[in-house]
Amino acid sequence: MDLQTVTNFICEYFTKENVTFLFAVVGFAGTIYAAFASRVKIDMKIIKYIPAKGQIIIYAAFQNKSHMAVSISGISVKIDDVYFPCVEYPTIIEWNVYRSKNEITGTFNLSNMDMPINLTALSGTSGYILFEVPQEDCTTAPNTLTFQLSPNRGRAVEKKCQLPHCNIQ
Repeated sequence: MDLQTVTNFICEYFTKENVTFLFAVVGFAGTIYAAFASRVKIDMKIIKYIPAKGQIIIYAAFQNKSHMAVSISGISVKIDDVYFPCVEYPTIIEWNVYRSKNEITGTFNLSNMDMPINLTALSGTSGYILFEVPQEDCTTAPNTLTFQLSPNRGRAVEKKCQLPHCNIQ
C-alpha cells in the first residue's frame, strides 16, 4: 500500500458523519451498560423470627450487592395474599433492667429499625423489623415468608425468605 491509497481510504471512511455515527453507537452501548449496572440488587436474610400477639418481629440482614447506594423506604410482609407494612418509626421491642441486689445498675432498650434503611454500595446492615398483623394471621409458623422491599430506585422487589427455627413467645 502506498501513501496515496491510505490517504484515499482515510478521506473516504473517516468523514464527519461516520465519526458522529461511531460516537453515537459507543454512547448508546455505554447507556445500556450503565442501565444494567445500576440495577437494584438487594439480598435479605431472616436470622430470627418471633411471632407474638398481633405482631411479627424478625431480625433481618440486608445486603446491597449493587455498585450504587440504595435506601429501603418500606418493607411489607405477605400473609395470605395480603401485605402488611412494617412499623416505620422506632418502637421498643424489648426492655431489660439489670439489677445488683435491689439497686438498678443499668437498662437496655431494643427497638426496631427506622425507615429508610440506607445501604451504601456493596454493604449491608441488620436489625429488628416489627410488623403489626391481625392476631389470627401470625399464629401459624410457615417455612418461608414473602417480603416486598420498596427501594428508592426502581420497582418494589419481592424476596422469599426461608425462616429459621421459630422462637414462639
